[in-house]
Amino acid sequence: MLLSIAVALVALASSIYLGRPLRDPDGFLGPAYIRMPLLALVFFGVGIVVDAVRTSGWKHLSNGMREVVRNEWSLRRILCITAGMMSFYICYLSYRNLKSDLPTYREGVLYDHELSHTDLWFSGGINPAVFLHDLFGTGFMAEVLSVVYLAYLPLIPISLGAVLILSRNLAIGAWYATTLCLNWVLGTVS
Repeated sequence: MLLSIAVALVALASSIYLGRPLRDPDGFLGPAYIRMPLLALVFFGVGIVVDAVRTSGWKHLSNGMREVVRNEWSLRRILCITAGMMSFYICYLSYRNLKSDLPTYREGVLYDHELSHTDLWFSGGINPAVFLHDLFGTGFMAEVLSVVYLAYLPLIPISLGAVLILSRNLAIGAWYATTLCLNWVLGTVS
């Protein structure tokens, strides 16, 4: 939570300094104040059903769900899971806003030439884009790799929800949420 608060304060300061509002760039699925609670409820529901099936089986699902909620879903666990999800979202939202602000701060400063030389150095003097296109082609395999690339963004919050909800060890969920938050922070810094 401290990491997400610090990053949010940096994003807010940048927003005020540049005179730009903070925005949710992925708002095509609806406003965050609706999307995030619905996503959390789906994760909570899935977690309860999975635990109920694991402990009571499909035949006694409704009784198993009541038992799971009564025995395993304490207020502390719910608050920890909510804190993990919120900290991730705050870091992600801050990252997206800061990433949009970076070109303004670095106007006219490009590292394309240096990055191109680094690519060539790592690949032994062969242009990696040409090599990969020659290796995989531009047809079917390019489409498969595109789907894999585009699946990254939805899989991150799904994996976070799965780790937070399905793990009974709250520390594991906290570490995973922190790791994902650091992913966005390091992406901004780099």
